[in-house]
Amino acid sequence: MKFKWKVASGFVLLTVVAGGAVTYWQQDKVAAKRRPVIEAPKYTPEVDCSNAVTDAEKLICADDSLKQLDAELAVAYHNDLRWQLHTAKFAINPEQEILHGCIKQQREQCRQRIEAAQRQWAADSRDQCKTADCLVAAYKSRIAQINGQPEPLPSFRLSNNSKPEMCEAMLEILNRTPRQRLGACNEFDFSNTPFSRVTNEAEPDLQMQFAQYLHADSRNRDVPFEQHWLDIEQQYHSGLKKLFAAQIDADSDGQNEWLLEFNEPHYVCKVLPGVSVEERKSKVPASYYEWSGLNKEERLDHGKRHGRYSSMTLLKDGEMYSVEGGRLIQYQNEFLVLRQGLMIGIIDSKVKSWIELDYIPQKPFSEKYWYSHSYCQYWYNY
Repeated sequence: MKFKWKVASGFVLLTVVAGGAVTYWQQDKVAAKRRPVIEAPKYTPEVDCSNAVTDAEKLICADDSLKQLDAELAVAYHNDLRWQLHTAKFAINPEQEILHGCIKQQREQCRQRIEAAQRQWAADSRDQCKTADCLVAAYKSRIAQINGQPEPLPSFRLSNNSKPEMCEAMLEILNRTPRQRLGACNEFDFSNTPFSRVTNEAEPDLQMQFAQYLHADSRNRDVPFEQHWLDIEQQYHSGLKKLFAAQIDADSDGQNEWLLEFNEPHYVCKVLPGVSVEERKSKVPASYYEWSGLNKEERLDHGKRHGRYSSMTLLKDGEMYSVEGGRLIQYQNEFLVLRQGLMIGIIDSKVKSWIELDYIPQKPFSEKYWYSHSYCQYWYNY
């Protein structure tokens, strides 16, 4: 069969790392057109210790435990503000404000109201304290008020739930995963759940076809493919590269297509330090150069420690379509894509819904993309 290979930017990221990072940002811009973007201020501590003014602020800045409480309040406050602005797009009349906190036509007023309430709390409660005990009580009370409960919030909540039974089952899996283990590329434990990880390795001929597809769009495309295939084949045999495959009838025409997950260690899987996206982006070159100096064994070890990056492709009638990044999983008899770009350091997700459970729609998005659509979206509370 003669294949007409299509460009798919998600896979260029995995094969041409330096240029791929740029391509990945470009693909994210395309995907962003399909996602609601809710602007919100970036995370900052409540008290600026470089400019502490009130006696209470000076007490906080002199006590590490109080500074930790201040940081916890900042997380709760900014998370709640983003959540209110995010859910505002679903509330279209004042009656719904009881459920959603904000309404679509009044998001700016809502933002101002929430910010004013926080300033009022600081003036009426925090700044009236003269002792550390008073500040502890004030902070704990305010955090409980914002979160709606005295206990810490779980890691995730549902922000889109079109299949309740399925979405709630995945939410339970996400929330039982310790936060320190959450990252851009980690695997989740699906044991004793209705989900299973698809790890059926593609046959060698399908591996070769997929490698030809990648080669056709690589910087080395002018070099005969045969000169590269031996090394690529060895990488498959060593486990450095993996290609998982499942057959689905994506467009309900009675003919099965191949749904492929290309999986390998990658430098974006190491969560980059820094509070803001700008800070994380500034560390990308150093992370890339560290990665480029690793040999195959070291890259395999990197994958064991930080996880492996996955991208999805659908093969139909000799055409390759990008389906965006994600893990191939199965729920009962349906194949799904678990997208988890939440902590990739080079992406700014303003809606904080960067874990999704997606299905494959019946029609492609364009001649190059067969984008997945969301059943469930999970909001990260931290």
